[in-house]
Amino acid sequence: MERRYHTLVGADMYRDGGSLKACFILGDGRHETLWLQAAPGSPRDHQVVHSTLQFYANLDRERVPTKVEPNSSEENSIIAAIEAFLASPNVDVPFAHKTPKEYYLERLREMATGIPNRTNEDAQQAGPSNGG
Repeated sequence: MERRYHTLVGADMYRDGGSLKACFILGDGRHETLWLQAAPGSPRDHQVVHSTLQFYANLDRERVPTKVEPNSSEENSIIAAIEAFLASPNVDVPFAHKTPKEYYLERLREMATGIPNRTNEDAQQAGPSNGG
């Protein structure tokens, strides 16, 4: 099934070295959360370095995540879905009336750049903590 992101409902950068999270409603109504983990020791030379990419089949990260291998068909599907979304974005983040939509789109652009440039280093933790 083709992955199609319909609405961006959250995106943020974490203070763990630069991990990124993006939450979507898909075209078929399902939910998906992408998590791009900062590599150990990030940032390096003032650049954020990412390692592990995972996705959760919900918004709350309560289910077991699926790890996405570099250069895999799953990674290519995610990158293509992000690029298609950014060509015609729909941002509707609950309770974000004081945060510009561009903030969320910039986090997503950072993720789109970080995914194909990530390292093979193991992340220090398997997923996001609740503190952002």
